[in-house]
Amino acid sequence: MVAATHHQVHLVLVDSGTHAWRMPASHPLSVDHDRAHWCICTTIQSTVPPFMVANFAALEAGSQQVTCSIDGDEYCQASFKYQGKCLEWVCRRNTELAGADRVDVDRLLDGTGCEQLVG
Repeated sequence: MVAATHHQVHLVLVDSGTHAWRMPASHPLSVDHDRAHWCICTTIQSTVPPFMVANFAALEAGSQQVTCSIDGDEYCQASFKYQGKCLEWVCRRNTELAGADRVDVDRLLDGTGCEQLVG
């Protein structure tokens, strides 16, 4: 999965001539580290958040199965308790952020499609 994601990020979000991250010119991020996070988030936006949110909802409902739409196709599998715990942790840690940390995280996630993981 990591290799596939890296390959997809490289194909979609890295300019083949300059090897620089491609992002909308209007986006406020300027540091390469921030750009890398933004590019990874926009790459996973159609797969990870829909599954994580649907999995959490299935667990909350006591369902043994999670069904969601990933890239426009229906996806089903057994609900996964560990992923539910991970999402709970991410949400809890996000609510604990304050001040400049909150601003930084919100800025990094803005427009990536991953906002739903912390909302």
